[in-house]
Amino acid sequence: MKALSCGTGACTVCIVACVVQSFFLVSVGGADTIWQSDWARHQDWRPPAGDDFVAIESFVALRDDGSLVGWGPVDAVPAGHDFVDLAVGTSHYLALHADGTLEAWGSNQYGECDVPPGESFVAMAAGMMHSLAIRADGSLAAWGRNGDGQCNLPAGTDFVAVDAGNDHSVALRADGSLVAWGAQHQGECNPPFGYDFINVVANAHGGLALRLDGSLAGWGWQLYGQPDVPSGNDFIAVAGGPGTGHHLALRSDGSLAAWGLNNHGQCEVPTDHHFTDIAISTEWSFALVAVPEPSTLAGLLGIIPLSLFWAWRHRKGGAGGGSSRGPRKPLRGR
Repeated sequence: MKALSCGTGACTVCIVACVVQSFFLVSVGGADTIWQSDWARHQDWRPPAGDDFVAIESFVALRDDGSLVGWGPVDAVPAGHDFVDLAVGTSHYLALHADGTLEAWGSNQYGECDVPPGESFVAMAAGMMHSLAIRADGSLAAWGRNGDGQCNLPAGTDFVAVDAGNDHSVALRADGSLVAWGAQHQGECNPPFGYDFINVVANAHGGLALRLDGSLAGWGWQLYGQPDVPSGNDFIAVAGGPGTGHHLALRSDGSLAAWGLNNHGQCEVPTDHHFTDIAISTEWSFALVAVPEPSTLAGLLGIIPLSLFWAWRHRKGGAGGGSSRGPRKPLRGR
């Protein structure tokens, strides 16, 4: 899911999301390395080396110099050094420039890459064959396949996060409530009621949301147990995506929780790293590993306010958000 800046008056949700999720979006020096599940199954799909990554999606990552890198099935990415966020669908990709414009590449069978014009975008999401975005005024935009109403947007200018599943869409309002629209075959559009949510992501036929108290809530397709969320009140990020049958969540201590479909080891996560950002695809899980060591990171986090870290993360002017990445990750994800 992606999330947006506080310019829409979404003070409570935006500020909380900013502070809580800035912790994992930014590491000291703004750069991390990549972990990917089961890359040995495709030796040529091994993630790129380096410790300069600041955000990750499925087989695409953002470097701290504002450039993109792709690997595995992603054989090309746009050139440039002004990118501030990214989103990955089933076969298409979106990226947000620092000036608020969007760029898309990949499959365009249903116009999912025909991004709307303008320089006012702050967050975006990519589904199976449709795309979503949030404007600076808190309104939504949608394009691509609309066979199940996934592009029939709800009214309002109070949206702070958005994400896309196979044929449905989910969003978070500034008052902390959730809304979903589109396909309703497996309860995809039955999110839980409440005004205490700070992030939301979609999966193939459902969704996952993060509450203010650090707990999780899931709904939709039950085939692989995706709605059966782990217990606890220490979660700070969630990851979903179109076509996915599993979920990944990040705890405040930098550890991961994974559940759901595990046919390719996508839920077998390491326990010896401190992670800062997360993402998933159909058969893989991805995360950024903190650099430097957590002890150094924790020390600096105790000195520097998290809100300043959040501001630094958006130094290039973006505010979107994944892999929960915060308000993507509202107010950024991921």
